[in-house]
Amino acid sequence: MNIIYFIEDMAICREPLAAMLRLKGFSVVCAADGLEGMRLLEKQAPDLVLLDVALPHMDGLTILRNMHCRPDLANVPVILLTAVMERDYIVQARNLGAKEYLLKSQFSFEQLLSRVRKYIGEDSDVKAGEPSDGGPALPAASAAAGKDNLVTAPAESPATTGAAAPAS
Repeated sequence: MNIIYFIEDMAICREPLAAMLRLKGFSVVCAADGLEGMRLLEKQAPDLVLLDVALPHMDGLTILRNMHCRPDLANVPVILLTAVMERDYIVQARNLGAKEYLLKSQFSFEQLLSRVRKYIGEDSDVKAGEPSDGGPALPAASAAAGKDNLVTAPAESPATTGAAAPAS
């Protein structure tokens, strides 16, 4: 059974998604803050990590940095599922190896399930190199180079207008 670590502080988001993934046959282990999530990662590498950016005790980008530096965790696929829409976070996440950057306000469970299956070897309707939400991928050069794509905010989001990003 594929093991997914879901590191998310908001139970209202974490618990329903974890339950739905379990119904689809995945083993989901949840952590309610970044430090707890990092402790899980240090014990055993999962098949995939669902990760929020804005977490108590240790943020998601710090977790990504730690994973990126560890040979046993560097190749674990990470899907960021967050409300943080700032372009800088998206680019940093990409540079640290995040495979996807899904916005909590703009995804469906079917989209998430498709991405999960894409990265842990099950069939998926997502084609390699295709933007995850049908929208633009960041950075554009990565798509041309055949790298994984990141979901971005729509054209009139805080990421492109300079407005403050919502808390996650």
